[in-house]
Amino acid sequence: MSVRTDVKEIRRGDVVVFRLPEDQSKVLCRRVMGVVGDKVVAKYYSNVKTTTTVPKDHSQAIILPSDVLAKGSVYDEREAVVEQGKVYVGGDNAVPGGSYDSDEWGLLPAENVVGVVTGRSSGGS
Repeated sequence: MSVRTDVKEIRRGDVVVFRLPEDQSKVLCRRVMGVVGDKVVAKYYSNVKTTTTVPKDHSQAIILPSDVLAKGSVYDEREAVVEQGKVYVGGDNAVPGGSYDSDEWGLLPAENVVGVVTGRSSGGS
C-alpha cells in the first residue's frame, strides 16, 4: 500500500489511514464518505448497510453500495452532518456489523488522519 502523508485536503472517496479516536494506538483504513457540510445517512437492513451522502451543495446524492438490493425493512438508521475539521469514514464491507467506522464511533477528527492511500503494491507477502 502506498500512502501520501502530506494530507492538505481530504476528499470524499479518498481511502485514508488514521488513528482510531477512542484508542490512538490502533490504526485503521477506511473510505471517506462525507466531508464538511455533507449529510450522511446509514440505514441498516437485514442483508446490507447502505450509506447515503448528500453533498453540502445538494448535488446528486451518493448511495453505497450501489450494486446491492436492500431486503426487508430498515431496523436502524443513523444520521450525521459533517462538522468543520472532521470527516465521516466507512468501511467497504456493507454487511451490517461488517465494518467498525463512523456509524459506531462518530465523526473522525481530520487531525487523526495519518495519510491518504494512493495505490497498492503488487508484490509482497
